[in-house]
Amino acid sequence: MSVLNILRCSGVLQKVKFLPSLSAAVNSYAFLSSQSAEEFVENVVKRKLENALQPEFIEVINESTRHNVPRGSASHIRVTIVSPMFNSKNLVQRHRLVMAALQEELKGPIHALAIDAISSTEVKGKVESQESPTCRGGSKL
Repeated sequence: MSVLNILRCSGVLQKVKFLPSLSAAVNSYAFLSSQSAEEFVENVVKRKLENALQPEFIEVINESTRHNVPRGSASHIRVTIVSPMFNSKNLVQRHRLVMAALQEELKGPIHALAIDAISSTEVKGKVESQESPTCRGGSKL
């Protein structure tokens, strides 16, 4: 479901008469609800990626405070996502899947998107390769 559809269903678009952009719609929604614009965008990003990519792990971080943007912005987002849908896909293909899921948000509130897209097999390989070393004796109990 798109951000605009969420706003329509929640009745926000009926309450706000003039919305020049999706960013304005997000800010209007945040103003009329208990959720901040930052939280709203983060939640929409997370939900859309969960629906599109069935991740085993997902983390969405708003990095806007590191940039010269108005306070409370959610324009710079970092996503770390582990999904079996990335297996046998190269990095560019993984990024395209993420970008496709967030197509509408990239036209509006999100200005920059940093993506860490990791396949399930890569994670399993890293976990398995980090076994504890064998004991060398140490202290005797």
